[in-house]
Amino acid sequence: MKERMIDIVAPDGKMETFVTHPEDGGPFAAVVVYMDIWGVREELFEIARRIATVGYYCVVPDFYYRQGKIGYLFRDDDNRMISLHNLDQETQNEVRAPRRKLSDAMVIRDTAALIEFFQGEEQVRAGAAGCIGYCMGGRHVFC
Repeated sequence: MKERMIDIVAPDGKMETFVTHPEDGGPFAAVVVYMDIWGVREELFEIARRIATVGYYCVVPDFYYRQGKIGYLFRDDDNRMISLHNLDQETQNEVRAPRRKLSDAMVIRDTAALIEFFQGEEQVRAGAAGCIGYCMGGRHVFC
């Protein structure tokens, strides 16, 4: 497997993006993993890796790039992510603040930048691309 972090030129700046795909056998169909409210993190990279192992060029873009580096990791004693509703109200508001500044229109423009990027990538097969989203990312998939 190959993986790297790259900056994709997007309408409002450079969008840091995790990229992974098999070393051989390309070009591959592209898949975008839309982040959830927590921001990009290792769990999303691992999802992308699993997708890539079965023959896809998978990316995890940081749609919070306009606001700087944002990511939350609230874990329980068993090292599992804690659900947002299990956090106190002040912490919930902190986690929700970046999402409130991220509109669907912004994500759509950023997705267009991803599609343009795919067109210039030798390892990306022309044609349809897939997408997966969790939490707020599910809504972005439908947008």
